[in-house]
Amino acid sequence: MIYVVKHKPCITPSLEGYEDLNVGKNETLAAFNPYINEITGLYEIWKKPDDIKGLVHYRRFFVENGDYLTLDRASEILDKFDVITTVDYECVPIDLLERNLNKKVIWRYTEQLPMEVDNWLYEPQTYNICNMFVAKKQFVDDYCSWLFPIILPLCEQFIEHNKTNDIKQNRTLGFITECLFGYWCSNANRYKMEVKTL
Repeated sequence: MIYVVKHKPCITPSLEGYEDLNVGKNETLAAFNPYINEITGLYEIWKKPDDIKGLVHYRRFFVENGDYLTLDRASEILDKFDVITTVDYECVPIDLLERNLNKKVIWRYTEQLPMEVDNWLYEPQTYNICNMFVAKKQFVDDYCSWLFPIILPLCEQFIEHNKTNDIKQNRTLGFITECLFGYWCSNANRYKMEVKTL
């Protein structure tokens, strides 16, 4: 199942193999949603039994040759690839983070990441933004088992020490999770797809 993560009422395309997933209210990590955004939805997706799992945004969908990605087509792709992601974004990840966010806050949290991830942030990369993907269950299990023990303690720290009235700054860890996903996928066999924004 490909889950359409949304935090407010909206109309999304009616597509077979897709299911809406509302976040920010009743999910297990709802209190963390203002800080890690769609990652609270990813936690719910992780716990579901589907053989293929995907995450797209309520206004961003994967497209191929102008058509929305179907679950059947995703299954075909995943017979040859580890994960379907967005097309590459080329940058030095730490520069992208520091461009729009408080540098001291960024440094406080990135220095707590595993050393190999922290090092990765400072090198030119081609990685995949938006935390959007479709993959088989094992890939999602492995990634989430690695991700959540890292990001949840950081989120608790952030709420205690760095919570502000600035919505964008409050999303600092959400932006960092994009880097974590980029790092995780850096050695994966990726099938990169264009994204249609509604």
